Amino acid sequence: MKFSIALMPLMLLGDVVSAQSSLNDICAGSVNSGCTATITVPNGYKVITTRKKIETPNKCKTKKEVKYNCGTKSKPKTCTKLACVAGVDVTYKNVPTSIQINYAKVNVCDKIRQALGKTLGDKFLKARDPVCNCFTKLRTLNNDGKFTSSSAGNFDLANTQYLDQSETLQTCITKGGLTYGENKDATLNKLKQTGWSVALGAEMARGTFRAMIAVIHPCRITGVCNSAQIYAVFSNYLTATYRTLLGPIVPVLNRWRDNLGLLEKSTGYVMGATKDVTKAYNNIESTLSNYKRSICITLNYCGDNRPNIKKFMTNVDRVVILSLKLSSAGQDLSNLNFGVTRLLEEVNELRANWAKIPTADEMVNRIKNNEIKVAKDVLRLMPVVEGMSSTAKTVSTDLGPLKSFVSEYLTASKTLHELLTSMVAINWEKGFQGEFGNDQNAVYVRNGLISIRGNLNDALAEAVKTYFWLIRATDSQLKDFTLTNGRWKMETGTAVYQRWSTIQLDMPCTKMTTTTYKKDGLSKTSNSYRTYWKCPFGPHDSQYPAVHVPYVRMYEPPMFLESSYTFSTRRSTE
Repeated sequence: MKFSIALMPLMLLGDVVSAQSSLNDICAGSVNSGCTATITVPNGYKVITTRKKIETPNKCKTKKEVKYNCGTKSKPKTCTKLACVAGVDVTYKNVPTSIQINYAKVNVCDKIRQALGKTLGDKFLKARDPVCNCFTKLRTLNNDGKFTSSSAGNFDLANTQYLDQSETLQTCITKGGLTYGENKDATLNKLKQTGWSVALGAEMARGTFRAMIAVIHPCRITGVCNSAQIYAVFSNYLTATYRTLLGPIVPVLNRWRDNLGLLEKSTGYVMGATKDVTKAYNNIESTLSNYKRSICITLNYCGDNRPNIKKFMTNVDRVVILSLKLSSAGQDLSNLNFGVTRLLEEVNELRANWAKIPTADEMVNRIKNNEIKVAKDVLRLMPVVEGMSSTAKTVSTDLGPLKSFVSEYLTASKTLHELLTSMVAINWEKGFQGEFGNDQNAVYVRNGLISIRGNLNDALAEAVKTYFWLIRATDSQLKDFTLTNGRWKMETGTAVYQRWSTIQLDMPCTKMTTTTYKKDGLSKTSNSYRTYWKCPFGPHDSQYPAVHVPYVRMYEPPMFLESSYTFSTRRSTE
């Protein structure tokens, strides 16, 4: 007697969990050797019977004829009848004695398709080897920390083998149709904040990073440097980097040049205005001195009883002091102007070399001096990057004295300008009659005050006003210049973005189980066999070595921001 496993209602399958199997279990259970592998599974059963003799007592097994007296005393008679003879009935019956389980070999791929459905089954079978042979290896490399050093940007020789392995594994995984992901755009966009301009270098793709390790390691560790190879690797990379890096940098350097050029001109104009103030003051100095002595000392017209005359003559003293202050600063300003010219030359030199590639000897020396150890150190091979940082500090520091000078002399010239403006507006001809007497001295004093006013107005006032306007322009330029107004910031480094592959598939979860068959009071459990069922697996990610993108971040106030810099989302090709 045979029964189909599909129709056996009394079959008891071992418990099948609905939770995900581990990836190792799934891979172990789906080895198919190109869909030639088979597994042995129960395929129904039959009940084994034995022929058994059964003896059953039978009181009337047979009958025989017997005689008996059936007459009377008067008429004796003998009759016959049938009488039962006891015996044994013998029968034979097939009695169930055991259960025999049938087994069949089934193709592993067919079982997987049966569990998942043909479409999903074929999809899994395509991805199975990349998942089990490549994704798991990638996961192991991650778990063992093999990518930690290269992801940190270290130019260590041991990283080359792991970079090679990751490349092979990525090719394998991609062929399996697994999803690739990266956070490049999200990482680079974090660099962009309000007011920040970002200059990006070429990303250090796997092949580029490996080539750098190959030429750096022997040179740095053993001192054996192949200058031709070093130059070839880094000159190619620097050339590619300058194509994108200089876009945001060039406008910044041009603004530095323009600002320093304006400062050079404006300080030169203030120098000229200083000479004009000196000349104007020298022309009236004796007039002011003589009237001061005669009005205040000889005629005693500067007492408390003449407050307006006293104040005016006191202001004459202030005019003298402030005029001398402006006049005496000519040499200091000349030195400051020369300093601005020198800074302008430094910036122009930086601009002239903004795409310079160091010589092979310069590269070798940097490596030997242990200056190129990690990815971000490659920025040291770009003179424009190091030059911007040092030049910005130099300009900020060296223009400090000019800022102090301008602040001091802007205040002084403003005070003198306002003082002269108020003094030349006084009407001595008709005003303050009570402070003048009726004698000849009063006429002299009045005429003297009018003369002082005229000299101030005709010569000094205009020269001072021009000086004030020019130094105020210089002050505005300093306040607008990011290197002198405290608004300039610069950062360099490498942005590190992650790449990964993702498993998210309907998979054939699997476990070893048994089947117990029962019939006619008999039971038997099958051998262990593998069973499959559909289960969603993932998403699970496994990362590749991180990719480094050198960058320069520059902060300037919004009025100077260039149009926003956009990042290409195109993946690099190696």
